[in-house]
Amino acid sequence: MWAPISAECYQETFNRYGGSLAVHPNVVHLVEGLGRRPARYMGVEKDGTIVAAVPLWGEHILATRPALDHYGQGSMFDIGNHEIVLPMSYNAISVPFTANNLSPLHEGVIANLVPQGQMILAKGFRTGAIRRSPKSQFNLRYLWRRLQDAGAQCHPVNAMTADALASLYISLFRKRWQCSPLGTENLPDALRALNGLLCGFVLSFGEGPIAVQLLFKVETPHWVLVDFVNQGVDPAFFSYSPGSVLLYLNLLQLEDEAISVGKELRFSFGYNDAPYKEQWGYPMSCYRTSASGL
Repeated sequence: MWAPISAECYQETFNRYGGSLAVHPNVVHLVEGLGRRPARYMGVEKDGTIVAAVPLWGEHILATRPALDHYGQGSMFDIGNHEIVLPMSYNAISVPFTANNLSPLHEGVIANLVPQGQMILAKGFRTGAIRRSPKSQFNLRYLWRRLQDAGAQCHPVNAMTADALASLYISLFRKRWQCSPLGTENLPDALRALNGLLCGFVLSFGEGPIAVQLLFKVETPHWVLVDFVNQGVDPAFFSYSPGSVLLYLNLLQLEDEAISVGKELRFSFGYNDAPYKEQWGYPMSCYRTSASGL
């Protein structure tokens, strides 16, 4: 039976089983603070050990898009619509809370899953069930060499302060999309709070950055889970395909990191709602819970 647990107990359960970005304790604490609404934690105990745990706002898994929207906090921060992996063991269990975007990793684990639609996971270069073709890899290497020959460089986002990264991302996002990113006013605080989860590179040309992607990485006992939230690109350099080059560099680096620790990379593009996503990835089923409420 599900019962209340402490934040500390939730942290221990997350450390034991792992989970995706939206239910990472650091993200939960961030959303609690920005939304001025405390989380409640529920868990299932078996033989003295918590085998499943969730952070909630009301009956919604926090910090997912349905929870933020339900409580009027949809614009606080762009958490995206990505694969949700909950911290739980492999024992079949019902989840009596409102949740969507649940990963196919929970098939046979969560008893009350129903199909919701499709999300996109990135194809692998050297690993994974579905991999990029040799021709597409050659083309990406060519694009990167062409940019390098013109003077481009890449630098880790972690070399930047949160304020500098937020300013850069907002500036390039506005250039690319002619609008501000979701949660602009909270972005510096969010990046400070989630600094340890940030990953990827900034692509520069000459003296100025031309592309950056907002990526968050969570390493679990079995997987390296990465959420691609959005990107900012300077349109003046579109002829060099900087967005594609940067995504190539980020994916290659993340795959190498996953291989080095013997884990599977699951790089999520979110919903299957844009043609470019299927160029980079492949569709997978996602699920929602069939009932809510205790």
